[in-house]
Amino acid sequence: MLEKSDPLCETYTNAIASSTLIQPPPNGWISGCLYDNDGMIIPLSQRFGGFYGDFFPNKDPATIETDDLANLPIIQGRSVYLGHFMPHYGHFLLETLSTFWTNRAFRSFDYFIFHLFAFGDHLPSYCKDAFQAFGIPLNKIRIIKTKTLLTDVTIPERLVSLNKSANIAARDIYRYLIDKYASSDYGPTSNFYYISRVHMSLKTGERAILNEPIIEHSLKKMGFLTIYPELLSFPEQVSLFHHADVVCGLSGSALHNCLFMRPKTLLIEIADLRSKDEVHPMQDICNELSDIIYHIVPFSGHSLHKEKQIGIINNSQLASKIDSVLKQHQLKGELSHTPLSYTALLRLSFISALVLSKVILRLIKWWIIRNISAK
Repeated sequence: MLEKSDPLCETYTNAIASSTLIQPPPNGWISGCLYDNDGMIIPLSQRFGGFYGDFFPNKDPATIETDDLANLPIIQGRSVYLGHFMPHYGHFLLETLSTFWTNRAFRSFDYFIFHLFAFGDHLPSYCKDAFQAFGIPLNKIRIIKTKTLLTDVTIPERLVSLNKSANIAARDIYRYLIDKYASSDYGPTSNFYYISRVHMSLKTGERAILNEPIIEHSLKKMGFLTIYPELLSFPEQVSLFHHADVVCGLSGSALHNCLFMRPKTLLIEIADLRSKDEVHPMQDICNELSDIIYHIVPFSGHSLHKEKQIGIINNSQLASKIDSVLKQHQLKGELSHTPLSYTALLRLSFISALVLSKVILRLIKWWIIRNISAK
């Protein structure tokens, strides 16, 4: 899954950025890349897609019309083409940042060019923090939606092919962010962290483990401090993961932060209903790039809604398996034997009720829409 080769970088004059075209799933695809001034496709500018369940294979034509160049909007000056902009945390870390290995030359560019992707063009705070770390001014970013002429553009190779492989040189991208942010003064002092998905479950009503608050409490007794990543800034997340000895959490993009962990530290992934007993390729790429020790705890519990991936995990079995992993590596957190207080019980019950009510409301809405559509 890891490859070793010298990354490629090409420069073109009067290149053409094609319009972004997106066909949503099912049968989704995306089109948008660069062409030379003769209208021939530049393969280095294409996204690798459609592999292992990715919804968006590319449908870039081999050639593009050049008769309309005089009428196209123009981006003058020196530009660097950084691929597709993806305001989705996991895809941003792995795909968007994969061209940033050229960051030492960023100061010499007038504009930073991206193609639009299916996630939209909004700019989450973690994107802003990352751009700032790499010295990219927000007012110099251009996201291509329509056909555009680029007078001078440099195209670095994308070092990650989604769900397939990564160039080992991508490690330098994450090390750069570690050097920028790992010294951030973040409050919690534990080295054992449980990365909770409760807030995301409340927000989406999907991929929810209804008894996750109970899991949080069980792991607290084993020495884990619960962290809600949505409440942390990007620098805080980089710093927290880098200083952690053990990170545990349900499958998902938050665990891609293992890219910032130190080599040979431990990540324990708790499988959910999406992939019950095997690591997803995106997580596998992150694990290999970071050179961590990795364990996956297979899903053990009950599925309540297959399509929405909602279920309950057997908490006692989970705690036993995690304890076994820690003993295997002779690791031990600062154990908390505090019994579940009345206040804590109320909090856990309240959070569980919120998650459950949110999920029920979304299921009712889904059922109504499906039945209306059927009529």
